[in-house]
Amino acid sequence: MRVLIDTNIFIYREDNKEISSNLQKLTRLLNEQKISVIIHPISLEEIEKNKNETQKQILKSKILAYPVLESPPDPNNDLSFLSRIKKPGRINDRRDNVILYSLYRNAVTFFITEDRGIHRNAKKLHVDNRVLSIEDAIEIFESQSQKHDVIAPIALRLDAVHNLDIHDPFFDSLKKNYPEFEKLWFPKICLEGRKCFINTQNDQIGALLIYNIEEHEGINNSDPPLPVKRRLKLCTLKVTHNGQKIGELFINLAIQIAIKNEIAEIYLTLFEGDNERLIDLLIEFGFEKYGKKTNGEDIYLKQIIGNQNETESLTPLDFDKKYYPSFYDGPKVRKFIVPIHPEFFERLFTNLPERQTGLLEHSGNFYPEGNAIKKAYISRTNSKKIHPGDILLFYQTTKNQAITTLGIVEEIYFGISNSETILGLVAKRTVYSKEEIERMQKPVTVIFFKYHFHFRTPITYIELTKERLIEAAPQSISILRHKDYRQIKKIGELDERFAFG
Repeated sequence: MRVLIDTNIFIYREDNKEISSNLQKLTRLLNEQKISVIIHPISLEEIEKNKNETQKQILKSKILAYPVLESPPDPNNDLSFLSRIKKPGRINDRRDNVILYSLYRNAVTFFITEDRGIHRNAKKLHVDNRVLSIEDAIEIFESQSQKHDVIAPIALRLDAVHNLDIHDPFFDSLKKNYPEFEKLWFPKICLEGRKCFINTQNDQIGALLIYNIEEHEGINNSDPPLPVKRRLKLCTLKVTHNGQKIGELFINLAIQIAIKNEIAEIYLTLFEGDNERLIDLLIEFGFEKYGKKTNGEDIYLKQIIGNQNETESLTPLDFDKKYYPSFYDGPKVRKFIVPIHPEFFERLFTNLPERQTGLLEHSGNFYPEGNAIKKAYISRTNSKKIHPGDILLFYQTTKNQAITTLGIVEEIYFGISNSETILGLVAKRTVYSKEEIERMQKPVTVIFFKYHFHFRTPITYIELTKERLIEAAPQSISILRHKDYRQIKKIGELDERFAFG
């Protein structure tokens, strides 16, 4: 992509005055996205008009640091172009038309200018969507910039790859499997400014996710080849501190990054040998073996946007698994409101925006149940109406009093009275301690579910009663009519790209 910048913006950007915050932001976006900023040769003529010889020489020395549009098209013989714009009266107008003609003839993708006359002429030529003010340009390029600001536990930090210690024992197995890892691949990704999520304990790396947003790449040396497409690649996904559900956390973070950057596919490559646990995890959350590279690595690929045609051929649960976090929410599944105390909710869902962090997290530790995508909810309900594939809408009681979160039932166990049995089932997927489980009034029902989404807008108790979606604050799990669920989705601004019914 090539962007032509107007002479006046260039002068403002490159003189010795302080530039505006908007221009600073635009400059940063253009640099981050490696967009080629070019100057029209006629801009040099404008600078020549400057009567301050010292300033003129400074500006000329700076403008020549930018690529200059080669062989710019000449509008003087294009009667169609000239007939559609206002006849230039001043020499400046003629220069503006020459620059605008470069865009008109597709020599550049965008032209950034604050000149209102140029914007008016662009409208007459029907190219006004490509002639941008600084604010227009910021909006466009900001939407195209890579977004890494996802919600992660504070024990996990987002960092630059170049800050990693390549001599940490964590990397030993990677060096063994990939001979080019240390001397070629790692320096390369450092130079590219790659990002990673890292957890360290006792000054050693315990978990690492290195990822890359691939704009237009594929894999040719595989059977079958992976066609060129915009994807998120998980370059390194490794956990040595097991038992904390960090693998599930990494998958959740990868999906968040993909959603934020409007990416529909995630993939990674790996050797099967020492990666059985990772492969099981990938399959659990919808990755499928796509093919094999010539070096023996397998390619695992995941789609995160569902296929409406498969809502009939797949069961709701199979659809949810294949396309997670997409889910089926049609009339074949029931919907339930599930009340939960906020103190338990905030440990079970650690990625809720504006959540208060706990002391345990500030010491570098995790809530495993918060990392997990697959979570456990223990209830005293004796209702047998809940089935795998059904939808759970979590309602925070007391201080928040709102529906904030959606999950999908995976498994359900009714009438369990033995504390050891309960502990054996829920492991590190529930907020309840061993002592709390032992003190529970029994029998209980254990519901395993997958977390899918938080609503953009929590649906408050006031809103729920106003819309007659509930009559009173939920005290136990209660069924919800399908039409009321649809209204909740609308009020809560759930991202409908991921809901299929």
